[in-house]
Amino acid sequence: LLYGIGVLQEVENNAERPPRRYHDRDDPFELSDKQFIRLFRLTKELTRFVIDLVGDYIPAPSRLSGLDVQTKISECNAVFVN
Repeated sequence: LLYGIGVLQEVENNAERPPRRYHDRDDPFELSDKQFIRLFRLTKELTRFVIDLVGDYIPAPSRLSGLDVQTKISECNAVFVN
């Protein structure tokens, strides 16, 4: 009986949560050179060099919503330089 109540409470809690939203990620390399440098403080060429340099050491995403290596490095760079 207590197990059934716990299950019902869990179902109610899940029903109250808003559904997850997934957003399409934009490719930062589609930005203009000026926008890219303003955002990441590196040129596209230097960023590609860093991706090639460390990309083999970064594990591939294990989920569909995971970040690819290019996005991880671009985002890390944006965080560290700002």
